[in-house]
Amino acid sequence: MRPLILRYLAGFAAGWLLINLGLFLIKTDGPPSPTGSLVQKMSAYELDRSRFDMVFVGDSRTYCAMHPDLLDPLLGVRSTNLAHWANWLPTQYAQFQDLIETMPPTTTVVWSVGHQNFQPVAERIHAAYPVCLARIPQYLSLGYSLDSLKDNLVFFGPSTTVLGWMPRLRERVDHALERPVLDTAVEAGAGTLRPDGLSDIMKRLRDDPGTGSLELLFDDGSVTSVAVSKTNGAYERVELAPGYFREKQRENARSLKDGQEGGLDEFLPADEYWNTFLAILDLCRAHDVRLVVNEVEEAPYVYLTTERQEALRRFMRETVEREVTARGFPYVRVDFDLLSDADYFDFNHLNQSGIRKYSRLLADRLRPVLSRSDGTD
Repeated sequence: MRPLILRYLAGFAAGWLLINLGLFLIKTDGPPSPTGSLVQKMSAYELDRSRFDMVFVGDSRTYCAMHPDLLDPLLGVRSTNLAHWANWLPTQYAQFQDLIETMPPTTTVVWSVGHQNFQPVAERIHAAYPVCLARIPQYLSLGYSLDSLKDNLVFFGPSTTVLGWMPRLRERVDHALERPVLDTAVEAGAGTLRPDGLSDIMKRLRDDPGTGSLELLFDDGSVTSVAVSKTNGAYERVELAPGYFREKQRENARSLKDGQEGGLDEFLPADEYWNTFLAILDLCRAHDVRLVVNEVEEAPYVYLTTERQEALRRFMRETVEREVTARGFPYVRVDFDLLSDADYFDFNHLNQSGIRKYSRLLADRLRPVLSRSDGTD
């Protein structure tokens, strides 16, 4: 009986390891793709890095806002977007280390940060990009705990991938089950979008050579937007029901006001996140990276009051900018007062109209910086 049990256990262990190793290889060595995960985007960039002289790095705000097809003609560059959802400072640190080893030395890196980057969004580091076991001492020295690294290490571990993958798989199944079947008329927020109108929109987006993939998104049983993943690494949310998104913003603003606890006199960053920010700056300086730090903000309604907005701007423009310029890197920001809530599809991600406004504003700020670095000004 005992040998039989041992054979079963050995077979289970071997199967477990093979499944985990397969998923691990898909995530870390899977097909390079500028429309895939951040690991896939980095792999695609490594294969084609000589094509680009500029890269955009950051979290989902960068992912949604930086569109090479709009910025390149304005700046005379060839760029790609290397940002992704939930790629916050902890995983950006690992990404920067890998990027510096990969990119040509003449590449300009535009790194976007805002006050939101300096506070943890969750207790544990998200699995946006692998931290890797070898970097654990670095992260501990920055102030992170082993527990905060656990989810990332499990998700990217060759023998624990299934455990990290299961929550995401359940989320995808739930998302698929919630999608309604489109009938003769599609409810779209404040109005009704006819199927032929939706077909025209989808055809236009599919025919765009820069489109990598499309996904219809539903809220409260209605189609509200189209998610466009572009072959240049960027992401665009096309609102089909603007009234729905504006109402959601108003609801969110009311919730923020109800939960407000007094004003904000001073913004204090979390120690480990501040240490990570400085570590990235020092890493770039040590490797002579052509870095430009770009300040980003949220949708106007998020700030609640002018006083709160000014307090957060002071932190960025005094504390953060001081550290950037002290290391010899340029620091840029656009006038976010020129953007409105209607330029965002939620609280901090630009929609199709906001992307176009922001691209022109950002190009005006980057152009003189690039001219100085090229010695043409």
